[in-house]
Amino acid sequence: MPKARNCSVLIIIVILSLSTGVCSYANGPPIVYLYPDSTPVHVNLFFPAGSPLERFTGQKDAWYAIYQTSLYPGYAYTILIRHNGDPDRMKLYAMDNHPFDKVSVKTQLAMKRVDSAYPSYKETSYEAVVSLPERARFADLFLLLEWLPATGNDRPLPVSMQVVSTGYGQLMGRGRQWGQLDSWRPESSMQGRRPVVIPFPER
Repeated sequence: MPKARNCSVLIIIVILSLSTGVCSYANGPPIVYLYPDSTPVHVNLFFPAGSPLERFTGQKDAWYAIYQTSLYPGYAYTILIRHNGDPDRMKLYAMDNHPFDKVSVKTQLAMKRVDSAYPSYKETSYEAVVSLPERARFADLFLLLEWLPATGNDRPLPVSMQVVSTGYGQLMGRGRQWGQLDSWRPESSMQGRRPVVIPFPER
């Protein structure tokens, strides 16, 4: 019976990892992979400070979560965060490498409050439009989400993350309009605005 129970727990963990894109990284904490143009991800692997991440912000009481995504260089993407917390207590940093490795680029993203594209979501939405240089050497983008609690005993609030290609008309079909099957995709209120170019090393 104990073996069967352990096997069931292992299967559940594997299924959760596959369905949400949870990845382990060396000896560091797990990261959540964000597939561009996919549905929002509600997995939050927050962990307290007291790790090498403190060197980025110096916030000893902050909690952190690490996300990873891949972007086509030269195209704009919208990063969406949904939560009902104090926006001043949450910061998002874009990096060119995993925070536990050597990071040469770190950019804090200014998140703008917007109306949610999903009526069923009650969380407040915040977004930023970003892009990589057209000749970027790498396509992987790491996101470090920092949450500073009001008191030392507070735990992180539920957060959902999503990455949407803002210029999807150019990405898919060279200007072709999306069909009815793609009507679930959120229209960004910042579509058409100039994105923040993350200064990745170029070829």
